[in-house]
Amino acid sequence: MADPAIRTVWKVLIVLICVCNTLQNTRQKRQISPQQPKIITTDGHLVFQTGINHNITFKSTAGGYVNVNGENLVSMVQLVKTNKQAIDELRAFPTEKDLHTNFHI
Repeated sequence: MADPAIRTVWKVLIVLICVCNTLQNTRQKRQISPQQPKIITTDGHLVFQTGINHNITFKSTAGGYVNVNGENLVSMVQLVKTNKQAIDELRAFPTEKDLHTNFHI
């Protein structure tokens, strides 16, 4: 059988190798700049947080839509713009007929 001192040396080497390997595989946290956007979940809430002085923009292409609770935001914005134009016209020249025909609700 092998000398007990050699066995002890081998055991110590194996433990050191395991410890070193574990330390090397520890994930390092990176520093997050305040300029970087974040997607955060907290208590079931999803938060999109921008970097300092930045926007959140959703873009759809090729006929795609941005929907919120089943409502197409592009259609809603267009409807608001149309109604704003009608309201501005009514403020300038109000008639009873305009009240019934210019609002798209």
